[in-house]
Amino acid sequence: MKLLLIILLFTTAVNSSANEYANKKVLHIDSYHSGYPWSKGIQQSIKIILEPYITDDGLSLHTFEMNTKRNKSEQFKIMMANKARQLIEKLKPDVVIVSDDNASKYLVEPFYKNDSLPFVFCGLNWDASIYGYPYKNITGMIEVDLSHTLIKRMARYAKGNRVGVLSADTLSTRKNVKYQQSVHKTQYHKIYYASNFEQWKTTYQRLQTEVDMLLLINHPLEGWDDDLAEQFVLEETRIITGNVIDWMTKFAVYSITKSAEEQGKWAAKAALTILKGYSPSSLPIVKNRTGEIYINLKLAKRLGIEFNSELLKVVNVIGQE
Repeated sequence: MKLLLIILLFTTAVNSSANEYANKKVLHIDSYHSGYPWSKGIQQSIKIILEPYITDDGLSLHTFEMNTKRNKSEQFKIMMANKARQLIEKLKPDVVIVSDDNASKYLVEPFYKNDSLPFVFCGLNWDASIYGYPYKNITGMIEVDLSHTLIKRMARYAKGNRVGVLSADTLSTRKNVKYQQSVHKTQYHKIYYASNFEQWKTTYQRLQTEVDMLLLINHPLEGWDDDLAEQFVLEETRIITGNVIDWMTKFAVYSITKSAEEQGKWAAKAALTILKGYSPSSLPIVKNRTGEIYINLKLAKRLGIEFNSELLKVVNVIGQE
């Protein structure tokens, strides 16, 4: 019933005319920055949904980047949340979209809990209740992954059952690892967090002998270079690797990814629905539902892994020579 309600409301919203959103303002507050692939995907998807209604006297879309992926200090996060708050007071948007955890933690929860201003969140990892959600003025899409399914698939090609994690050191990734263990009951043999590319490479090499399977979690690291990283993993990989993020598929053998585009489009459609007069509380908080499987044949060949030909027909195959 809830799903049917969401579909009906969203269908109504996206079939509306630009005139219905005359002089309405949507503000997107991104916890990170547009150069980060996940943020880029959300920002572009929000724009795709809202663009048909953006005119000189119609809907307007504004974006504020907190940039807390590259600047991780508490002082900086608090400062940027205050700047976002100042922008809200100046711009007076009709609805605010907030993406990823820091915007909820440092802006929404402290200043706008049960406020009159409507909010939509997206990209919030695993559990919205830690920020006190739901409020009467907020709805959103929680971000979860299929790491438990991925590990089961990887185990078919591993020599043992020891699972390791190598992750960028951020609030979101630490939260991801915590909930992967608690929700999916996953037991990790080794967990490492890297702060820069050199540390990531050193740890990656170490894990090749410490575990039998390795889960990689995103790479917004100081000094990161995609081309160097791709060559590095090709040379250094000794065990099967997995990943849950679409822009990291070229660094892992097996990926089951989540979609930034799903998060952004859902949030934008929810914002349009709210602008038509529906309260955020009438839209139930949901979880992402879509994903894609990727197999990297170049890395698989390096390990001597041969995938079933029938499987290769139904997944995204990369690294073909």
